[in-house]
Amino acid sequence: MCRENSSDRLDEERLMAAEISYRLGKYDEERIGDVNSAIEAYNDCLKKAGEHMPAMEALARLYQNIGENDQCSAYCNRILKIEPSNE
Repeated sequence: MCRENSSDRLDEERLMAAEISYRLGKYDEERIGDVNSAIEAYNDCLKKAGEHMPAMEALARLYQNIGENDQCSAYCNRILKIEPSNE
């Protein structure tokens, strides 16, 4: 039982850390305008929560904006594998 609780707790903390990284990315992108830091924070989010849709969508948008169409396409395809109806 202790292991189950510990595992659940770690999962919760990992998701919380992912959300913090996502919010840092949004801050870097929207408030500071630092695209590279935003990309780094969003990627950190995905390391912690691999299917974090808002982070993947943000990365796809950022890569499109900077002309990295292959990276943009990779994230779009990743999103569509998880959520085929995503527009």
